[in-house]
Amino acid sequence: MHPFPVAHYPTDSYYTQLANKIFRGIDEYKSKEITSADMKRFALAVTAYFEDVISGLGMWRSFIEKHRQLYGKWLPFYDTSMDYYEDEINLEDVKLVLWMNMMDIRKGRIVNPENPFLEMVALKSFAILLEEYESAPANDILVTSLFSDRLMDNFMLVKSVLAWMAERSYLFGVSPKTKREIQATAEGLDKTLAMDKNPGLSRYVAASYAGVAFPIGPLALRAKEWFAEMWKLKGDTRHAQELIDIEPRLPMSYFIHGIKDKDVIQVEDEYGKDIEIEYDSVQEGSDKMLRECKISIASLAKYRGRWHVNGFISFYSPNQIPDPEAEFARAKEVRKLKLGLPPGLELPKDIEKENITPYIDSDVIEKALKSKRGRRLLYFQTYAEAVEWQAKVLGAKPMAPSYRPNEWFRKGAAIFITKDNKMCLFNNLGGINDSHNPFYDKEKGSQEGLALLCDPTLPRELLEYLLEKGYLKQVGLNSLLGKTHGRKLLQDNLRFFLRFIREEDI
Repeated sequence: MHPFPVAHYPTDSYYTQLANKIFRGIDEYKSKEITSADMKRFALAVTAYFEDVISGLGMWRSFIEKHRQLYGKWLPFYDTSMDYYEDEINLEDVKLVLWMNMMDIRKGRIVNPENPFLEMVALKSFAILLEEYESAPANDILVTSLFSDRLMDNFMLVKSVLAWMAERSYLFGVSPKTKREIQATAEGLDKTLAMDKNPGLSRYVAASYAGVAFPIGPLALRAKEWFAEMWKLKGDTRHAQELIDIEPRLPMSYFIHGIKDKDVIQVEDEYGKDIEIEYDSVQEGSDKMLRECKISIASLAKYRGRWHVNGFISFYSPNQIPDPEAEFARAKEVRKLKLGLPPGLELPKDIEKENITPYIDSDVIEKALKSKRGRRLLYFQTYAEAVEWQAKVLGAKPMAPSYRPNEWFRKGAAIFITKDNKMCLFNNLGGINDSHNPFYDKEKGSQEGLALLCDPTLPRELLEYLLEKGYLKQVGLNSLLGKTHGRKLLQDNLRFFLRFIREEDI
């Protein structure tokens, strides 16, 4: 529950007992789908929220302030127009904490925030919190440690806080997408850097990178931005800006020129730029390796204008690379071929999506648009028909049915042409209320529209296009209060819902 590996806070015993009390109170609601383990998770999340508010940690407050800034109200889904106190505990807060955890537990299955089960668990949990509210102790040591010059002067401590926020905090670390991306990054490091012999290291490096680079939490801000918002609540804009300015870099190779004044390591990166890495950020006992080796691989982050090791640095000995100059020259050539991305930017995730083509020549796109009267969203009877048209336009051989074989002859497919000359192939068209869409179904299309919104393979530009055109206004959540209420509940909070599900600014 806490960012620092401290053996014990004076308040730990109280909050542990509180979590157990909440668990005993709500465990009666468990079922085949929601187990005692899930109930323990709920109890811990509610307890962490309570400790956050009581102690003035600022995680929850930073979230509701940012939500109000974006959407003009304190919370999504729940009415906060009366009897909502931003500095105190609220039943609506507990409901939302439970809903976010429930969404993670259900692994992509959409849960209505007004689900009766969540209502029961929230009411029971909140009743216990109300009993404890006046006597609950604040974790002053945690707050003092977190908001201190001592922490901000040490990048390793800053990094550990950000990694904790991204991976394990009750509010920002609950997203299944963040967990998937951390795992995917770790697996990529295993493959490219042979870290599979030490899986804990690849996970540590991935979490360190996620802490400064991945959008996380209910509003898809990066951990460094969330922590900055928390500092702003303390009235400190200087430390907030230092966090916002952190620049991450995924692992790459560096040519070591030497150590300067025992303070910095002088290296050249794969872009041919000379940089200096803070010597103190390198693990102890590396002096010999730094003297003998010429090539290293490191994950870095720039903080307060200086480069620090952010996760790991490893060295290649002369036995491993007899000719380091030639090897590094090859690495620089390879870097030039990797899409020309500048250092520190996010991975080009769209390139990895199987339903998005690479860049297509503008003349080809212009021809395609002309053939469809300038429309960027095109509909076809089946995937097979869409792929055949795409291949004809590109002058390429159509893909075989091994591409999404279960959907090859499924009724309804569409191609969206992006502004940067790519084509996105997708289905779930029943909820798109476009006069050109022959597959729109007013009665049954809402669920397909919901599936479309939650499809992680679709580019942001497509969703923005559908929202701007008003094509998804009929999409709603399943609700015991009827379709009209379920539709209004989603549409009134659609931007938040998309930020939470997709973890991107939309």
